[in-house]
Amino acid sequence: MLFTTAVALVLAAQHTHPSDSLVSADSALKLMKRGGYTMIWRHAESDWSKQDVLGSPDRAQQRNLTTRGETDARAVGAAFKKLGIPVGDVRSSQLFRTRETAELAFGKTTVDTILRQLDATPAQKQLIAAKPAKGTNRVLVTHHFVIERNVPGIRPGQVREGEAVVVRPGANGPELVSVIKIEDWARATGGAVVAERTYMPGAAPTTTALLVPTDRSKMGLLHQPQYENAIRYFVAFNQGDYDMRQFFEIKAVPNPQRTIEQRMDIYRQLKAEYGGLAMPLGMDIRGDTVVLGMPTTKGDTVVLSLRFEPSEPYRLVSAAFARANKR
Repeated sequence: MLFTTAVALVLAAQHTHPSDSLVSADSALKLMKRGGYTMIWRHAESDWSKQDVLGSPDRAQQRNLTTRGETDARAVGAAFKKLGIPVGDVRSSQLFRTRETAELAFGKTTVDTILRQLDATPAQKQLIAAKPAKGTNRVLVTHHFVIERNVPGIRPGQVREGEAVVVRPGANGPELVSVIKIEDWARATGGAVVAERTYMPGAAPTTTALLVPTDRSKMGLLHQPQYENAIRYFVAFNQGDYDMRQFFEIKAVPNPQRTIEQRMDIYRQLKAEYGGLAMPLGMDIRGDTVVLGMPTTKGDTVVLSLRFEPSEPYRLVSAAFARANKR
């Protein structure tokens, strides 16, 4: 019954797709070789086990880049050089994670506190809409709320850490040209940027080499007590914020270093990215981890790894999403 409910919810879901006028990330990077564009980049992956102390200039009181985030930033800068994309002005907010993303990628940045302001101000809009110097592109390294509130066509949660939008000056402000996702960076950097992202600590190791489990003979195991929370997880994922929050509060192991709100923030990013989860294609059991091949309502197929407690009440310890390899 739960599977039937989940599938019905998926089929009934309505999703907003980017405008057909947008170009692919690959095409956008080629266009940028001519100059004239602004890339607004959400800082690379950061350590969500830490929380910012608002207004503190102290690194120890900020959420900083992970090792992967540092690697990703360097890889994006190397890709710009390899592709011959000219970069002029580089600006970032004052936080260490944005400054270091810019510096690791391009070797420079000018700190601009406008790129950290929560509310969209005329000065912020003017900065984003400004025309880059002739023959160059401008890079602004900032935070998701700045992108969401200043770039037409961008939905909350659409741009994850390390992702970017490309805009050009228009008569009425910036015009959205393209959205560059983690998977696009992975392709542009030859795999130096890893497409897989984990959103709860302690997830089972996963890589971009994961193949979709297609063995359906094990699916009946999901109705055994130690695996039933896997069904509850993806039903809650499809139903939305209220059910997902309830799942985290009741069916997941508490983690003092990651609040429910932090988990919900990343859940919303994943929901915006993938839409809904459909009937699993197959399943594998790897120790205390259930691995599912899951089609999504946005046309992707993901490998979902769910690790549970080894004894009752079998709560969720971690979850990881990875786009599946295409055969």
